[in-house]
Amino acid sequence: DVYAAAWQHVDKKKERNRVMRAFAMKVKKRSLSSHKGTDLEQVFNVFDRDGSGTLTLGELNEAVRRYLHIPEDVISRKEIAVVFRMIDTDSSGTITLAEFLAAIN
Repeated sequence: DVYAAAWQHVDKKKERNRVMRAFAMKVKKRSLSSHKGTDLEQVFNVFDRDGSGTLTLGELNEAVRRYLHIPEDVISRKEIAVVFRMIDTDSSGTITLAEFLAAIN
């Protein structure tokens, strides 16, 4: 399971928090600079490539690299999986807008 492997890779709470903070800061910066003050809901909709109203791990991976321009040496694929798991609080395998907003704010 990719999630279990990710949690084992980044098993320290301090490290998980660092990764989450880096991700949240980049999302907030992107929402303010690239979208001229656009709210986080619009950023979520950009990340939601298939328009389903939820984010998959694949969409989050793409968002981190393509839209947020966060390189592998700052947040690895395994760490992105950890961020995904942290945001997906209901463990549904997708991130809802409410979960995204709660994590970023």
